[in-house]
Amino acid sequence: MAKNQNVNGSFHYNNIEKKDKNFMYQNLQRSNCYNSNFSNSNFDYVSFKGAHFKSCKFFQCTFRWAEFIGTNLKGSNMSDAVFENTIFDSVNLDGVNFKDTKFSNTIFLSTDIEELFNPRCINLPFSLLY
Repeated sequence: MAKNQNVNGSFHYNNIEKKDKNFMYQNLQRSNCYNSNFSNSNFDYVSFKGAHFKSCKFFQCTFRWAEFIGTNLKGSNMSDAVFENTIFDSVNLDGVNFKDTKFSNTIFLSTDIEELFNPRCINLPFSLLY
């Protein structure tokens, strides 16, 4: 018998404006969003396990104690965002823009960061584990 893998709290947005929202403590596991705008939103303590957020805008969002595990963020814009105590494990960051983003105690594990739009963020204080 097939197991239902839907997760409560996950969502599927396509070309939606979700500015200035509070997603704190949400389980966004396996969520699927494309070309949506989440600017100025709060993603503190959020789990993005297996989520797809392609070509989404996260301008000035906060990600404190968030986890991105197996997440696809291809082509997303994370300009001016804040990442504190966050982990990126096996995340697709192709074409992601991290311009003026602030990182504090952020870990990139098994994640390729060489193709970022803004390579100067590589000099910021975060950990790289391969």
